[in-house]
Amino acid sequence: AMLLNIALIVFGWRRYRDLSEQVAERSLAEEKARHLAETDPLTGCLNRRSIGPAIDAMVSECAERGELVAVMMIDLDNFKRLNDSNGHAAGDAVLREASFRILSQLPKRAQLARLGGDEFACALPFEPHRAETVAQIAAKLIETVCLPIAFEGTLLEGISLSIGLARSDLMPGRADLASELQHMADIAMYNAKK
Repeated sequence: AMLLNIALIVFGWRRYRDLSEQVAERSLAEEKARHLAETDPLTGCLNRRSIGPAIDAMVSECAERGELVAVMMIDLDNFKRLNDSNGHAAGDAVLREASFRILSQLPKRAQLARLGGDEFACALPFEPHRAETVAQIAAKLIETVCLPIAFEGTLLEGISLSIGLARSDLMPGRADLASELQHMADIAMYNAKK
């Protein structure tokens, strides 16, 4: 009887350990699937599907803190020409480097998404008395992202940015503020491209 009890305890312990490992593996797989569903595989930024909820969350968080939110839509000008003349590998390198450079200029709590192709969106919080900070960040983005990009021993040049900007302090009292910010920033970006 004693040997049977010991065997049952060993079996139970092994079964518990196996189930714990399976639960941990499943949790990791679910987290990886969630990450893949929310991010752009090329740049590691958020994707089109996940930027809306991220902006919604930022608007709510900033409202509680007494901060405002700015949304920038960013389009890489001349990207198609560069991609067509240098190949898709060069285009991918430009997109990765552009996203890295954009992120390097954004404040810590900002969110960046690649919407597709050569278009990005970012949301950033700012203090009400420091609205000029947003314009300074946009100017720094233009200066930084437009620098030549090294790729396979050559410099890829000619990229410029069109940026559209919308700020929550210019649209007070909107129930759907996050989507309205995206829409207005998109309109501003297309005006900038013209």
